Amino acid sequence: MTETDRTPPPSPLATVVASVVGGVLGVDPPPPDAHFFALGGDSLAALEVTALLQEDLGVEVPLELIFDFPVLADLAGELASLTGGTVS
Repeated sequence: MTETDRTPPPSPLATVVASVVGGVLGVDPPPPDAHFFALGGDSLAALEVTALLQEDLGVEVPLELIFDFPVLADLAGELASLTGGTVS
């Protein structure tokens, strides 16, 4: 069994986060362990990501979440607590 075989697929919420971040930063959707700022994110991109996530998820997404949880899997986990784990 390889490492890839043991890695669970990303949650639907993690997929949304990766898609939004990739779109804003102009990169392919990054893996869950990617760091927003290492991908080239900055404060203006963070503002755009939070606005798009709010639109996609239908909940308020505080800008601070990206700074507090820059690893995408961690950000998705925090968003899950705001959304009850669902993607609208």
